[in-house]
Amino acid sequence: MEYQSNALCTRSPAAMLIARSSQVCLVEPGGFRTPALSNMVQAPPHPAYTTSVSPTWRERERSKGVKYTPNMADPAKAIEIMYRLSSLQSPPLQLPLGKDSLAMVKGMVANLQQMTERYASWSDELVPEGEYWESLAK
Repeated sequence: MEYQSNALCTRSPAAMLIARSSQVCLVEPGGFRTPALSNMVQAPPHPAYTTSVSPTWRERERSKGVKYTPNMADPAKAIEIMYRLSSLQSPPLQLPLGKDSLAMVKGMVANLQQMTERYASWSDELVPEGEYWESLAK
């Protein structure tokens, strides 16, 4: 759910900029081979996030002691791609960049599709009416 809400929060400001003839592309990068992990300083976790059921706790445990991850993508290639992206006449609104980012987005889309199909019937009685709604259907 966190990924979905972040996407919605970033799309709204982007829509305002696009309405003013600006171009916006929300790059959603995956992990890259950099020394960022070895330079990262972690504050002690809040007590609410110290149980093993917390995703935050699991991620902290998984990444303990990791200083450098050689199997991540090449940052120089990512910069080349972002430069190429900046020269597009019509860039996409969102661009997942990296195999790990693509996998996360594909998982999110699959989950959203399943949820939509499971609960679609809840909207059966909520038929929109009026000119405004009819214009959205076109």
